[in-house]
Amino acid sequence: MISDFKLKNIKNYIYSIFLVLTSALFLFVVAWYASLYLTKQRIQLEAEAKIQNIKQNKTPFIWDFSRFNDDVIKSTHHYWQASNNGKAIKSLVSDDSKISLNFSGETISARLHNKLIINALSEMSANLMIQFQSELNDLTFYYSPLLKLKGKQQVIDLDLLWSQVNVKTNEKKKSIWGADKKKISSLVLHFSQIKEQLTLESIVLPYVSKNLDFAQSNTDCSARLTNEINHKANEVIVFNLVENCKLPSNYLWLKHYLQNKYPQSIVRINGIKSWLNASPHKINTPYTTNVYLNSVLYALASVLLLWTAYLRFRNKHKARVIEENWYKWTVKQLLFKGVDKLVAPYHIGLNYAFVLLPTLMLLLFMMYLKQPNSDTFTQLPTYFLWAMFQQFLLGYVLAQRVFYNYTQNRIISSVLAAFVFSVLHLPSVTLMLATFIAGCFWAYSWLVFRRFLPLAFSHASLALMFYYLVPERVLYTAKVFQWFWE
Repeated sequence: MISDFKLKNIKNYIYSIFLVLTSALFLFVVAWYASLYLTKQRIQLEAEAKIQNIKQNKTPFIWDFSRFNDDVIKSTHHYWQASNNGKAIKSLVSDDSKISLNFSGETISARLHNKLIINALSEMSANLMIQFQSELNDLTFYYSPLLKLKGKQQVIDLDLLWSQVNVKTNEKKKSIWGADKKKISSLVLHFSQIKEQLTLESIVLPYVSKNLDFAQSNTDCSARLTNEINHKANEVIVFNLVENCKLPSNYLWLKHYLQNKYPQSIVRINGIKSWLNASPHKINTPYTTNVYLNSVLYALASVLLLWTAYLRFRNKHKARVIEENWYKWTVKQLLFKGVDKLVAPYHIGLNYAFVLLPTLMLLLFMMYLKQPNSDTFTQLPTYFLWAMFQQFLLGYVLAQRVFYNYTQNRIISSVLAAFVFSVLHLPSVTLMLATFIAGCFWAYSWLVFRRFLPLAFSHASLALMFYYLVPERVLYTAKVFQWFWE
């Protein structure tokens, strides 16, 4: 029979695990709702700012060259130098220069813009040819005729007869701006025959009219529309979301999907009022720089990290001191027996099999659900190194040095470490849930075997397959914190 002392210990052990899991679930729900609310605020702030821009006829497509920034795609920065007038004005210096303008990943409607304005600080004397793509991965490019630039300001009428060229087949035909292709995702300006240094001040893509109207339509989280869209050339579509989505990623997918299908459309959420007043917005100034929204996310993570630091510095159990050199300890952790013999028999085959066999089974199941293509695992070598660092943080720092030294319990330590690890993936609820489940297994495996290599391989391979398998509507992006909204 089990003694009363052992029975009491078992009850305390079960109660402790239950308490930890319940607390983790509660905090996970709090993080979920916080992420949902912040995502709604992010989308609503963008919608209100865009509507205000349009009502005030202030185009966000202004590329300002008064300072060195990301107005121009970095691949074309080598064409520039700082001018000698004491300011950080960019000047084109080579005879055959180009500017690849940054659209911040947006796709615009050609029907809403039919002019391009180039402003310079001095008289321009050069030739210009404009190139654009409708889709970034499209093989069809559109080229304008050669244009002569004169004066300090040049207003270019984009309703030109463009040359449409398929770079794969070399097929050529004529096209009119905004007719065959109504979407623009890239804009490149090719300058040639520059007689003197060309010092630009700004490039502007204004709206086609000062009296733009709004076409209204309702939609749900699946992008189903309540009415057919037949908007006019001077109309911007405003999609009103009439239901609550369950995941933050769903809101972002919906906005991305509708804006790709209807360029420069606006997604607005019914019943949500933005915390902040809308302000004129510039295309390459992301809304994610808003400190008020981002501070909430970082506050949630900071509170949790401060709590883990507090536990670390009031440990009841003295941490084990590594007497040997750090590089010898690292080699042992990676390949050989490890510092502590925690499992008997402690054999390298057993160590690797414990991690890699479940990983292989799960990987095959995911491949059965969706067959990978040739690009699925191309980033495995580089992601493996990133996974090594994350496993060091999850296993050695959180699971071992903080929680195990405090609780002396592998399961509880694994759950606590996995929860902290998952919160660092805010505000993506999908990633939080996935990293919590996987983190429990990885943290426990570290506490038992203490080897980085199998854990890093498990992490890298499963993560890449996970990103490939999970639909965009559920995951949207693997980016975290403010990068999640870009």
